[in-house]
Amino acid sequence: GLYDQRDEHFYKITTINGREWMAQNLNYSYPGQSFCYDNKEENCETYGKLYTVNALFDAICPEGYHIPDDSDWRNLIGSRGEYYGDKGKCLKSKREWPADSAGSDCLGFDALPSGFWGQHFSEDYDFYELRHYAEFWSSSTLVIYLTIRDEVGFGGTGVQNARAVRCINDIATEPPPKVLGTCTQAIEDSVGLFGGTYYICKSNSWVNATEIEYDTYRHECSLFGQIIHGNVKTDYIYFCDGEKWMRFYGNENLSYGKIEDVRDGQVYPTIEIDNQVWMAKNLNFDTTGAVCYENRETNCEKYGRLYSADLAKKICPAGWHLPDETEFRQLLENVENSFENLKSIEWGGDDLYGFAALPAGWSDAGLFSTSFFSTGWWLNSSETCEMCPLLGNRTSDWLFTSFDYKSGFSVRCVKDEE
Repeated sequence: GLYDQRDEHFYKITTINGREWMAQNLNYSYPGQSFCYDNKEENCETYGKLYTVNALFDAICPEGYHIPDDSDWRNLIGSRGEYYGDKGKCLKSKREWPADSAGSDCLGFDALPSGFWGQHFSEDYDFYELRHYAEFWSSSTLVIYLTIRDEVGFGGTGVQNARAVRCINDIATEPPPKVLGTCTQAIEDSVGLFGGTYYICKSNSWVNATEIEYDTYRHECSLFGQIIHGNVKTDYIYFCDGEKWMRFYGNENLSYGKIEDVRDGQVYPTIEIDNQVWMAKNLNFDTTGAVCYENRETNCEKYGRLYSADLAKKICPAGWHLPDETEFRQLLENVENSFENLKSIEWGGDDLYGFAALPAGWSDAGLFSTSFFSTGWWLNSSETCEMCPLLGNRTSDWLFTSFDYKSGFSVRCVKDEE
């Protein structure tokens, strides 16, 4: 364990990927810049203290330890984090989380849902999310979060908030290269596993491999439309866009075309449904005013961006357009008026025609829908979309309804008629 001589606190430690971490949140008092959740001492005893950014400028960790920087966190989590990933469950404690979302703590990190102090969406500054959410400081730019849905990843700074602190030993005990061998030009792009984390050899150094890099390792993407299952996550499907692999949520038994958005180089699979050609994925073109669900880039990568009505009407790439109500009702007729046929298999639908709808959620005045239980698409209509489609979890959760033109909903483009 680790003994902090300053206040005689004793902390558990754990070694992960060759680095020694505190296995408990820091509980050192820093006057005026550290708090107990709800200002209750018993919460500090369980969850440790929450610290403001000002506390990071001083040596608040015990001697020989420091606040981890972005690279330390990436070494622990992976280069980009994992959405609904096993790593989240492994980092989470078996206790204090709700019973149906407790972690396995397979890495000994024992992350507790310590909540945070700050603004929750547009609400007042206060304490939020105890027993449902955890945030940890990095000494560089990122914030690390864990949720009840086993999400783990990186967010924005939000410097006004107070968060938990985990400290890491100044010295690496067993760096990955010593275990994986020397990374040289001869084994460029090779992937190795160490301590539950995948690494890839890049430019003579071992770095954390992204999920796609380790899950598609040794599979060459050379032909558009190739589909494979992941090496590690065998239920994940990957689609070759002709140059690189991308996560795929469509029906692997169908044939897809593609559209490359020349504005940003993003490639979208397309699907022909009767006499219409649709993007088989929500638009993800970044422009001023477009947002990611919960302001997390990983959500944009999977679900696309959320747009206002004004943006939606002019955001599709050349040769494509925002559908009107007639075109969307034609789509419904083409899929046998079955909403389950529109839903992706991942969402519990049948996706018989390859439209692959995902529960992207929506935004309104800076707030976001409760969770990923629904999705809505803008149609080309008046300022207030009186008859826009909204799809929910259950078969009965479907309607054409009114959207406020300032709200954020998804965009699914349809190809112009030739």
